[in-house]
Amino acid sequence: MNQRYQPPMTLTLEIIDRFAAEAHQGQTRKTGAPYIEHPRRVMTLVEQHFHLLGDNPPVSREVLKAAALLHDTIEDCKVSPNVIGDLCGSAVQYLVQNVTKYTYDNKIPARAVRSLREFHRLGRPKELVQAIAFLKAMDRIDNLRSCRHPHLYEFAAQYTVESYGLLYHLIPHLPEEVASIVQGEIRKTHEWVLAVYDELDFRDKLAQLPVNPC
Repeated sequence: MNQRYQPPMTLTLEIIDRFAAEAHQGQTRKTGAPYIEHPRRVMTLVEQHFHLLGDNPPVSREVLKAAALLHDTIEDCKVSPNVIGDLCGSAVQYLVQNVTKYTYDNKIPARAVRSLREFHRLGRPKELVQAIAFLKAMDRIDNLRSCRHPHLYEFAAQYTVESYGLLYHLIPHLPEEVASIVQGEIRKTHEWVLAVYDELDFRDKLAQLPVNPC
């Protein structure tokens, strides 16, 4: 493990969780669920799959779990990166900053900007490339699972296409097993979307049938 990026964690994960919950207070996901449930699930995924990073991971399990809890606080809560650094150390700050999508031009949607520019940052520093990609993969897994929701099928269709592009950029930096898990979730969401569209098409055709007077 690279010691350069292992500053002592000054806060426990319990306190970091509380900080994240307060930062996301009042926010909800597209499903209507409290937003904090998402970073907590991402942290659980980090815990479940951390062993796939091998015997010499670039950062500790605790650093990745802290970054998972805080990964949307800069983007969605306007928390300063320096605050994260002061609380959790430079490794957590760097990870959170590098999974944050920024709008570089007000005329370009942040989602489009991310797909074009996000992974241009992955080479600085090289020791953390895999950790950034791993955290992004865990985030993507939970997002793909969450968007398989009855009211989100149009978003899920768009998100599935985008996820294939993201995976293309992630694969060189991920263990094969992790890439396979992401690919599996993309495939499941794709199949779910197709099933929903087939059902909607069937309902439309059914509605067009003449009413049987009997």
